[in-house]
Amino acid sequence: MAYLASKKFVHRDLAARNCMVDNKCRIKVSDFGLSRVFANERDYYRAQSTIELPLKWMAPESIKFNYYNEKTDVWSFAITCWEVFSRAVIPYPTVEAQNILTYLDSGKRLSKPTHCPDEIYEMMNACWSEKGEDRPTFNEIKPVFEAILGRAHVPERQKNRYSEPPKAYNKAKAVGRSNTEKPSSTSLYEKNHHQGSLDPQNGFRSVDRRDRPRPKERTLR
Repeated sequence: MAYLASKKFVHRDLAARNCMVDNKCRIKVSDFGLSRVFANERDYYRAQSTIELPLKWMAPESIKFNYYNEKTDVWSFAITCWEVFSRAVIPYPTVEAQNILTYLDSGKRLSKPTHCPDEIYEMMNACWSEKGEDRPTFNEIKPVFEAILGRAHVPERQKNRYSEPPKAYNKAKAVGRSNTEKPSSTSLYEKNHHQGSLDPQNGFRSVDRRDRPRPKERTLR
């Protein structure tokens, strides 16, 4: 994101769903359908269209005025971090999308996820400052995260494994999701869950998806 900002690009749709992970666990930002480049040396972009936008990931000034710049992407970046540490919970699970602006204008923000380090949540809150000028730039965020990751220790046995989110997060009632956010059918977790190894440090089941049997191919007649 620091690179995109340096090239005067604004993504406008930064979210966990648009972050891909390669086989070396490197994150690649994708889906540039809403991205724009600043014209005429301006440092912002003002949208003119009325297309549907991801309100729960947007900064207040984007919702109010269709105004976008690096600092609005910074807001979305912090929402994306919250998604990661909450293990794929929809942001603001008890708030309807049309009520997000009222919620934010009241000074409320997303609460700290259970597994989120304090210093990362502190940075997230800085990214959610009401005024864009009070938020850090990506160049300021980058060294903070690099320092945190440099101190992190990942056990060798966990490096090539994937983990399922806690089962409760897949049930609408458990997180108080609105009717518009309820799963359309039985959750993928309930369909595909099988016993994995319990991680005593994090309290969730670690599952290697590669161990799962491949589905049988069906021949169309």
